[in-house]
Amino acid sequence: MTRRLTADQVRVYREWIANDRRLRAIIAEMRATTIQTADTPTKPHQGSNPNLGSCHQPGSRAPDALDNAERRKLAPGCSIT
Repeated sequence: MTRRLTADQVRVYREWIANDRRLRAIIAEMRATTIQTADTPTKPHQGSNPNLGSCHQPGSRAPDALDNAERRKLAPGCSIT
């Protein structure tokens, strides 16, 4: 199907496409940074939320980066939603 666009519509569509490309690049960069950060050993959580410390294991990866076998090894009481 072919559709003719007005000059204003072309401008808006081009802007949307450019925004989509920038957003996808930012998301890819965030994912790469998350993986790199998750693979970096860290100290156990010492923050104000005690629930976070119980599930964190030094050197562990973010739950999103774990495969099913690794998820089963999490500390008791930890859940991934």
